[in-house]
This record gives sequence, structure tokens and C-alpha cells, in this order.
Amino acid sequence: MAEHFYIKTENGTVEVSQEVHRTFYRMSRQERTQMEKLLRNGVRSYDALVEMGLLQEASQDNLEDRVIRQELYQQLHRAIDSLPEAERALILAIYFEGLTEREYARRISTSQPNVNKRRHKAILHLREFLEEFC
Repeated sequence: MAEHFYIKTENGTVEVSQEVHRTFYRMSRQERTQMEKLLRNGVRSYDALVEMGLLQEASQDNLEDRVIRQELYQQLHRAIDSLPEAERALILAIYFEGLTEREYARRISTSQPNVNKRRHKAILHLREFLEEFC
């Protein structure tokens, strides 16, 4: 007899495959852990990720969109974690803390054009990581 797997949604319960069920609940746990980590680093929302062009806003919040968005979110955080410390600090400061390039340049005692160059390089590294692993 085949097992049945279900996921609770706002509109009721949906039957899914075992793989989707495992992935969904594993991602829920991982998402909570990632959110706690982001909150410690001052992240407030997905808006910064959308602004960076690394995530797209979902037009409909259905189960498939949510699972895909969670996976992309996890991949992005793996990519950010893989950056060298200086690039990671820059990305967090500009996109998550909301600092301008000029404010960040003052913070680390360098010029705004230098920060701009470093930001472009960090984003390039993030895109390369995401293209390779997504």
C-alpha cells in the first residue's frame, strides 16, 4: 500500500510526493535557522535580495513558488557565506543594513569609487556562484 504525503497550506491540505514533502519540511526548518542568522546580521526582509537582482518576487504565492523561493534563498545565503570576509561585509552593509557606498567607504576608510568597484566584484562572485549551483 502506497503512503500518502500532505502539506498544509492556507487553502487546505495538498497531497504531494514523498520527495516534495521531505523537501518542504526540511526547508521550513532550514529557513527558520537562516532567518535567525539573518536577524543576527541585521537583515529585515527579502526586499534587499530582490533589489540585488538575485531573487524575483513571486507573482502568486502558491506552494511551488514558495518551495522554489526557499531554495533560492538558501542558495543565496550559501553564496554570501562563501564570499571572502571583506566582500561579505560589504554586501551585508549595503544591501542588508542599508548603507550607501559613501557611508560604507567612510566606515572602512577608503574611497566611494573603491567601494563601488568592490561591490560590483562581490555581486559578480555571487552571480557566478548562483549560476554554478542553481
